[in-house]
Amino acid sequence: MLLENPCVGGVSSDEKQQNASFPKIQRFMSDQDYYDLKRTERESEEATLIDEAEPLVAAIERRLHQEHLFARILVETAIREEVLRGLLDRRAPSKQWQSNFNLEARRDALKRLAMWLDDDRKSRKVAAGHAPTPTLKAIFSIIVEAMQASLLEVVVGGYGIGKSKAAEAVVEEFPRSKLQPGAVLIELRKEDNTVSKCLGTVLKRLRHDSHGEGGYGEVCRVLRPGDVLILDEANYLAECGKGRMVDVIRDLWKDTGAGVVLLGNPVMSKGRDGGIVGNDLYGAFLSRAEIHDFTKGNSQSDVEAWMLWKGLAGKDLAKRFVRLAIPQTPGQYGGIRRLENIYATVARRNPGVKVTGEMITEHLRAAGAKP
Repeated sequence: MLLENPCVGGVSSDEKQQNASFPKIQRFMSDQDYYDLKRTERESEEATLIDEAEPLVAAIERRLHQEHLFARILVETAIREEVLRGLLDRRAPSKQWQSNFNLEARRDALKRLAMWLDDDRKSRKVAAGHAPTPTLKAIFSIIVEAMQASLLEVVVGGYGIGKSKAAEAVVEEFPRSKLQPGAVLIELRKEDNTVSKCLGTVLKRLRHDSHGEGGYGEVCRVLRPGDVLILDEANYLAECGKGRMVDVIRDLWKDTGAGVVLLGNPVMSKGRDGGIVGNDLYGAFLSRAEIHDFTKGNSQSDVEAWMLWKGLAGKDLAKRFVRLAIPQTPGQYGGIRRLENIYATVARRNPGVKVTGEMITEHLRAAGAKP
């Protein structure tokens, strides 16, 4: 039989433990002070990270001369759009992101951007620049003049003659950043069919983010003197808000002091039949704009300059290329773009081999092109 310890003073030891007072704990700070401290530490780390990332972010920003490059980065790096836009805007994640996106994830995003930038440099060395054709040089000069003198310009040209390439060349030489004015190229889409949608597309490209205040006033605050806003596929402006966007573009040019250049295909010259140039509906716009007509397309000099740039020669090949690049009948598509596509096809089918005139001639024969 087990012996039981008698109770001391009539009170059990268990009761003494239960009645004992809770030990006092010395608190160095309140809960609110602790949270404020942690938030300050986090904000300090975020500010340090943004400062350290500036050279990389600036390099990425210089490559974003078109919105499709932004989408390409998102696809190839698997970075969330909110994160990339936040980095480009030099801001910390919004409150809704702070719970599930920490500093380590931001550092990981920067590592991916560095890898993408390195791959992009290598690919551009393989296929660098644009053929310095007379047409491309002329359009390049028009855009630069618009930037330097704050002009409103309209370039109407045939399909594939090099309008977009000239704009890309301007942006690569005069990149716009958050701190420095320059050129920005925006390709309009058929979906931009209202004034608010079109302004949203412009603002999203200028400001890099998809949140915050929008509208005409915000675009005016972001666009600066020294900038040039290049709107490619500007023929869609006639379908935007039943053409009201054309006058909005005129107002943006007048109110911001920035240069504005519209690049469009021959549809822009259809007059009242859905066009802009020659349309009395846009008299206020056209009376202030300088119109440049490249609807005749590329010239033989363009073809010769492109061939020299590609390292191709031969009179027979030149004749073939002239027939392909310069439309022989109204409505026929041609341009230097067609020659670029042919060259790219031959290169793709002969990997690792330098493309020659003989290879292109054989390809054209197989495709049934006239000699």
